[in-house]
Amino acid sequence: MERYPLLNPSAPLRECVRPLGDATAYNVQVSAHESVHKRGEWAARDQLRTGEATTFMAVRTMGTTDSTITVEWSDEPGDEERESWRYPLPPRPPRRYPSVARIDSE
Repeated sequence: MERYPLLNPSAPLRECVRPLGDATAYNVQVSAHESVHKRGEWAARDQLRTGEATTFMAVRTMGTTDSTITVEWSDEPGDEERESWRYPLPPRPPRRYPSVARIDSE
């Protein structure tokens, strides 16, 4: 397994990881620091083949002290030796506030 790109396929909070290369990853687990706000269950995958992905939802908050996402896997089924890859979450998109019309009174 070479590495996992961190992709944002559709929504601002949804991310996915997929293996690069032609190897299968086994016992794949995605995790993050406790200060990252996680949405839903981040289930481990028994195996992840090339072209497959696992998704998760996470967001940085003002209280996030470490936004690193960690992916751990084994190269062989039942292998105790674990590989890992770490990458920070993409920056939070800027907040968009509606335009406010200013009315000056005379």
